Amino acid sequence: MIHNDGFKARHRRKATDFTRARSLVFPLIVMLALRKGVKSMQMTLNEWFDGMGLPGVTASAYSQARHRLKHTAFIELNQEAVVKVCYQDGGHRLFRGFRVLGVDGSKIRLPETADITADFGQIRYGSQNPEVDGAHTWALASVLYDVLNHAALDASLGKAKAYEVGLAVAHLAHTRPGDLLLTDRNYPSYHWLASAAHAGRDFVSRCSAKSFATARAMLRGEGSDSQTATIKPDPGRRRELAALGLPATLTVRFVRVTLATGEFEGLVTSLLDETLYPTAMFLELYGLRGGVEGFYGRLKTRLGLGTSPGGPPSRCARISTRPSTWPGWRRC
Repeated sequence: MIHNDGFKARHRRKATDFTRARSLVFPLIVMLALRKGVKSMQMTLNEWFDGMGLPGVTASAYSQARHRLKHTAFIELNQEAVVKVCYQDGGHRLFRGFRVLGVDGSKIRLPETADITADFGQIRYGSQNPEVDGAHTWALASVLYDVLNHAALDASLGKAKAYEVGLAVAHLAHTRPGDLLLTDRNYPSYHWLASAAHAGRDFVSRCSAKSFATARAMLRGEGSDSQTATIKPDPGRRRELAALGLPATLTVRFVRVTLATGEFEGLVTSLLDETLYPTAMFLELYGLRGGVEGFYGRLKTRLGLGTSPGGPPSRCARISTRPSTWPGWRRC
């Protein structure tokens, strides 16, 4: 793909970029951008060009050439060389006929430059550590990840104060019938559940203690382990959600599962049939969501991303506090 003239034309900033015969040609820039190691950029360039028997280039020259490459190249590469290949032979793994997709977000600390800050914005923290105290530049990453086949179907980088649900709704364009979406307790708002249902997608979302009334009662140990209920949006958001074409009410099922620790967890799902989808199944099913946490752990480790001391806890820090309560839960 990277040697294709059409691919190059779609993903260079100007028509005149990468037209002259130089050392830093388009395919090489793509391959170098995909390569991530612990060595300095200059050392990586030296090793690469020495191995090809070519005169070396400076890190500054590489940075200028890389600036001519649009980020859209990597989106197309992922769709064509990863996602399409993953599913083209029909041999991918399913859970009871579903392709299981985890949706999750994570805050990422960005370099403190004027242009990046202007694009993404800042979040302010109070800390006695002078390196942490004050406003810093952050982004909110969001990913749609096939937890059984280990493929990222879509990813986005939103502003520091972006709404996780808004980014998640945008991922729906990359789903298809037969997909089951798993989300953590930050997501089960009426907006998210109704958006998934409106798109014809099934979902299982973990509920917080401040969630829907039925879920709150379940977390207190009240009522049965499986209950069907009709939910509505908050009055203040009804007009806004109606303008998006979302239904005024939604019938869902609330499920309570008991963890190995004896704790209760409440889930809300579109899987209403208790015969096809018994309550006991959900302990295993929701545990698969740990795959997206593992993906963030690998991504942050390989790219050197993370949070500074005193900043918001990373997803890896959050899940490591309960590594064994869900089957298949992965530590980062």
